[in-house]
Amino acid sequence: MPGSTRSSPNRPAGVARTARHFAGLHILDGGPSDVAVSSRGRDGDFSFAICLQTAGRGHVSHDDMRAAIVENEAFVVAPLSRFAWHPAGPDSRGLIAAGGPAFSLRFRPHQLTAVRLGARHPVALLLKDCVEQLKGFIPTAESTVTQKLAEVLADLAEIAVDEANGPVDDQAFLNALAGAEKQLDDPQFDVSALAGALGTTLRSLQKRFQLLNTTPRQWMSERRLERMRRKLDDPAFANLSIKQIAFGSGFRDFSHFSRSFKDAFGVPPRRYRR
Repeated sequence: MPGSTRSSPNRPAGVARTARHFAGLHILDGGPSDVAVSSRGRDGDFSFAICLQTAGRGHVSHDDMRAAIVENEAFVVAPLSRFAWHPAGPDSRGLIAAGGPAFSLRFRPHQLTAVRLGARHPVALLLKDCVEQLKGFIPTAESTVTQKLAEVLADLAEIAVDEANGPVDDQAFLNALAGAEKQLDDPQFDVSALAGALGTTLRSLQKRFQLLNTTPRQWMSERRLERMRRKLDDPAFANLSIKQIAFGSGFRDFSHFSRSFKDAFGVPPRRYRR
């Protein structure tokens, strides 16, 4: 289970804790109880966590780091490993959104992965509005809808982390990488071809991807799977079989593709498309 709560000594009697679980997106209403979120949970991998301090003061922990958070501040972790929120008093309340899928973040942030946004920060205000509205909407929404909403929140989380990181050292490389992604539908487009498209050597390419906390091969696999998942959602591909779409998306072995898709998103492609 990606989110869990445990009783706090200063929790008033009669206060119920809330923990709602959905494939692709979790909204956890904490307080005054501790809330813990892990990157691996019942529904798969989760790539971000957004914590909003909605009342009083609290404490957030990310890996070995601990920080205070005050009312209306936001704390964003992307990519997610381990995260916890703790109340600082009986009136403390926090609202946490954790989601994915694992491949939502287009480029994994390098260096800083945990960001605290002030109460007046425009992204913090936007996140607060989004998560508070989703808290009431998610329980009745279809899984495909929650999946897309999780992607929107993941994009906002990435914006927050990127802004805190400052300018990317080599924006030209990231722009070229985005352009090269269009060639992933070609099954012959491998790591060597990627290096050629970016005008770099394999050794240099490996070093650049280390800054993104991934490898060229892993990035290509994740992006192919994510592109495939989006095509299965796209009505423009509704008349094509899953096998036809897969072979037109850079996959050469359908059985291997099906296993990889299930590993990535928790369900086989045929079940996902229903």
